Amino acid sequence: MENRFLDWLKESKKVYYIYMRGSRIYGLETKDSDYDYLVICNKHITFPKEFYNMREATNYGRRFDFHIVVDNCDFIFKTNEEWFNEVMNGSIEAWECACMNKKFIIKEHVKLLMKTDPLGLRKQIVKMNNVITEDSDPKDMWKVVAYCKFANQIIENHKIINFKEANPERKIILESPDPDNIFLEYVFCLSKPLELLKNSTDGMLKKELQSKIVQK
Repeated sequence: MENRFLDWLKESKKVYYIYMRGSRIYGLETKDSDYDYLVICNKHITFPKEFYNMREATNYGRRFDFHIVVDNCDFIFKTNEEWFNEVMNGSIEAWECACMNKKFIIKEHVKLLMKTDPLGLRKQIVKMNNVITEDSDPKDMWKVVAYCKFANQIIENHKIINFKEANPERKIILESPDPDNIFLEYVFCLSKPLELLKNSTDGMLKKELQSKIVQK
């Protein structure tokens, strides 16, 4: 069933992009790992009757997003408009899709062109870090660490060159022998890449703040 559904998505004129997501793009999959896909489509997309009952409402809090789970495949949908807003704003998820190995790109209407915005990348990481607490999901903690490392790669190379760079930190955070220390492990793992990110963008942040003061 999942192959027929994926084949239908690839052929649909209202589906523009399909990217593999999740553990596989980081080389972290196991024999039990499912398949995660990000699907960018027209907001008026409709499914054939044989697939309609698989649609499920999302819990992600976005205006349009929904997901479909078929056996061991999880399809997350976004509208074309929302996706290109993320691309224009330089979201790290968009950077991942622009830089991933071609084998993970199932369908791509046009190649994504990303603009390096170091200060914007810093703001994304700071925003993500600000919502992490001791009660947060360890996977969310690791994602902040990974995205911070990716941000540093983008600033230095204008692309993500190593999707596995944060894998050791994943093991540290998710496999901590003491659950009470997970947050401390997270803080430790984030400290060096975050310091590097701040050091490379402090001058830009200072100029931005000075510009705002002058405008007032």
